[in-house]
Amino acid sequence: MTEANYTDIAYETIDSAAVITLSRPKQMNAITAHMGIEVRHALARAEDDKNVVGIIITGAGKAFSAGADMKALQQIGQAGGLDEFNKNKQHNESELHANPGNLDVPEGFSKGTYSFFASISKPIIAAVNGPVAGAAMSIILSADMRFFGTSGFVTSSFPQRGMVAELGISWVLPKIVGPDNALDILWSSRKIFGNEAKELKLATRVYPDEDLLEESVVYINHLAENCSPVSIATMKGQVYRDLFRDPTESFKEAHRITKAALKTEDFIEGVKSFMEGRKPHFPRIGRD
Repeated sequence: MTEANYTDIAYETIDSAAVITLSRPKQMNAITAHMGIEVRHALARAEDDKNVVGIIITGAGKAFSAGADMKALQQIGQAGGLDEFNKNKQHNESELHANPGNLDVPEGFSKGTYSFFASISKPIIAAVNGPVAGAAMSIILSADMRFFGTSGFVTSSFPQRGMVAELGISWVLPKIVGPDNALDILWSSRKIFGNEAKELKLATRVYPDEDLLEESVVYINHLAENCSPVSIATMKGQVYRDLFRDPTESFKEAHRITKAALKTEDFIEGVKSFMEGRKPHFPRIGRD
């Protein structure tokens, strides 16, 4: 995947992590269609990079993202809806065309605006450094894990704008926090900060603001130093596929995958490194 001159995001690598930063700080990183295209391209770039073991998505400045860009929403309303808006808006995005996602996951994931994160063969952490409002909830809910800074919070804001739970939020959120808490979050639009988010299982971990990005990188580096990237990718695919399966199907696939894993070089290296008391050396995922 070639490099690109991004305008709405920033991309960098820190050790074994790719860091994608939503970067429209004057607009509190409000989401635009172009930003979504750039995020997709950056994820493909990270997935292809063998030096990258995991991916972190965060926001520039004091916000993660204020949600959909209000000017764009106003234009959609004036155009008579999203379909009419898209007819009237021409995009020249050919140089940013990307089709990331090497994992076999249900079509509902792979076709979604952000739910395709489930098909990315590397871990994705949303580092929530500030407000996450409205449509931006879909970004962090689509990540594999959510690390909150103490200033990070979620607020749905949908009913305050005459909107509904979009982009698959009504499917994902109840599975994480339960239907009652999901409805409370969506209806009340109150601010859910890190510690409460942790209690609700919305946050995986909570860190001081100044440590958030560093700790996110530390987590990815730990995986890089100790774990097989292929094993990580395989288990990610298992988890997301099993959301749609009954136990019998899940156990059958686990048995089949386990038998295959026992024949791999990664398995041999994992056992050998343990017996020799050293860190394992696993091949990375990506293109040469």
